[in-house]
Amino acid sequence: MVNTKRKRYRTMIVEDDPMAARHLEMVLDKMEKIFISYVIENALMAEAYCCREHIDLILMDVCTAMNASGLEAAVKIKKNFPAVKILILTSQLDPELLRRAREAKIEGFCYKLSDDSEITAAICAVINGENVYPDEIPVVKIGNAWSTEIDWQHMNVLRELSAGKMDEEIAKTLHLSVYTVKKYISHLKDMTGYRNRTELAVAASRLGLVTPGY
Repeated sequence: MVNTKRKRYRTMIVEDDPMAARHLEMVLDKMEKIFISYVIENALMAEAYCCREHIDLILMDVCTAMNASGLEAAVKIKKNFPAVKILILTSQLDPELLRRAREAKIEGFCYKLSDDSEITAAICAVINGENVYPDEIPVVKIGNAWSTEIDWQHMNVLRELSAGKMDEEIAKTLHLSVYTVKKYISHLKDMTGYRNRTELAVAASRLGLVTPGY
């Protein structure tokens, strides 16, 4: 006798924005294969829930409640629960996040600005054993410049600047001279048109262009 019962994938949503979480729930409710087990705000709790109950799939935000890193939580979960499939869902456009997710062998990465059909397709692909990553990072305008105009070296300096570090700290972290750091920050201000480093750092963080602390 053929077993016609379909597997339903026990899914956890990790999202600290109530509206975004509710929207994800509505998207998942339309998918026959998905059963929502938990909706939580703090990525630090995700591993504990995996210990408590079998979870097949996690939709993980990057920046969660109490500044908990969804990416760091995902890395730990993949190490301790390799069978759990994870799809990162984020509004952060920082290319470093993509690199780290790939390095950790996380199955999927999708931007929140994607429409519902794209998110649904990404979920289906992940549960079917595929790896899903964007072909390119969305382009945004920061001041007078487009994000594609900022090379990786300047982006690294901008990330550290947005974390509130002074020039000496940035130089030590990135193994650069203080002179080089100052030159990069000056160049970034010229490109974007921002009057000072604070305006530049705030804009970069607000746009999700860099993720301080990553």
